[in-house]
Amino acid sequence: MKKFIKLLSLALAFVIIASMTVSCGVEYTDEEVKEAAKKLIEASFEMNDIFFGAGLPISAHDSEEAKKFAESNDLDLKNIQFLPVTEESPYFSIEDIKEACAKVYSAEYCEYLYSMAFEGYSTDDGTSAVFAKYMEDESGVLTARIDLADNKLPERTYDFATMKVKERKKDSVMVEMESYLDGKKEKGTITFTLVMSEDGWRLDTPTY
Repeated sequence: MKKFIKLLSLALAFVIIASMTVSCGVEYTDEEVKEAAKKLIEASFEMNDIFFGAGLPISAHDSEEAKKFAESNDLDLKNIQFLPVTEESPYFSIEDIKEACAKVYSAEYCEYLYSMAFEGYSTDDGTSAVFAKYMEDESGVLTARIDLADNKLPERTYDFATMKVKERKKDSVMVEMESYLDGKKEKGTITFTLVMSEDGWRLDTPTY
């Protein structure tokens, strides 16, 4: 009986230790964080263009594709504000964009991006509104707002060789590094937060 109690105590101790290990979060090294941060930041450049920059390529206003889209949706082509994406577009549905975004950003930051890009928003006082950037018509054709092409972002790059891990928490970490804007070195450093998800590290801050 004493031997059984001793074995039971050891088993319980093992369970407690194991649960404590899990509750303390995922173990990770600085090098693992740096590698993940580099991949995520590089992948975020495409997302920046989609959500904040010139957006996806769209059909020309006088193209056959635009005419067919206007006719099928009973729209006046002269006043149309959204046009279908071209065959060169890497994404052909809102769901496609969401899936790509979720591989880069945290769930919380994704929700902000989705709301801004696919729903639009208005100011708190209701005096102005920003329309969605992307919409799908009833047949599922992905369209983009025609004025997005004017939103060209400055070219920002990062010097990954200067990356440092600054703050480590259970399921998040902060890194900082030097950056360049249109080829000119920025003063100071830029800090990013990465959070651990079920599928690995994700960015929780913008990179544009």
